[in-house]
Amino acid sequence: MNNNLEHIKLLAIDADDTLWDNQTHFDTAQEKYCQLLRPWADEQTVRDSLYKVEYRAMPLTGYGTKAFILSMIENAIAMTENRIPAETIQQIVDLGKDILRMPVEPFPGVRETLEQLYNCGQYTLICFTKGDAIEQEAKFWESGLSDVVDDIIVTSDKNEYEFRRLCLYHGATPAETVSIGNSFKADIHPIVSLGGYGIHIPYKRMWQYEHTEEYQHPHVIQAQQFADILQWL
Repeated sequence: MNNNLEHIKLLAIDADDTLWDNQTHFDTAQEKYCQLLRPWADEQTVRDSLYKVEYRAMPLTGYGTKAFILSMIENAIAMTENRIPAETIQQIVDLGKDILRMPVEPFPGVRETLEQLYNCGQYTLICFTKGDAIEQEAKFWESGLSDVVDDIIVTSDKNEYEFRRLCLYHGATPAETVSIGNSFKADIHPIVSLGGYGIHIPYKRMWQYEHTEEYQHPHVIQAQQFADILQWL
């Protein structure tokens, strides 16, 4: 990556699994979901079927816990050929509600790093994330990071079009923008395709949908943890 980033004005910082843990909660819920459907199918069959339902539903329901709940219910009804008890459907709904109630705790070093970047006065810091607006904004406020970030923007997806909109709204070009996140597909590739920069911070867990082919590029850097970004910013 080009280490000369003095011209950067805008930092687009992902939220889930970049600033705090998220995927672990979904993985835990899915494990419990598979147990609920054990009388009808083995775990891998349930997982594969659920993902197919989620993928088909994305254009209509988008991302987030509420979309996940709908997909779990739809999949359960299909896998049991409409025989699933109402009690089990309620248990599935409760799994989703448990995710929504999970406490939001920033990863170690996140707040200190954001404070330093915020206080230096060089950047506009935007929490730029996709999903359900109510859910994402609630997590942002609960995280306690609102005083070290200029704004939060929740979009239905993260692609080149949405990154262009973000840059235009905040008066920066893509070349003056660094996107920071755990998903190469959503956080890195779109901005790099526009001529911007990406700092990729992989997380130990990743949703199947986010898997993509990664590549080396002069505008991309791999970091181990969030605090590492201070080496370049």
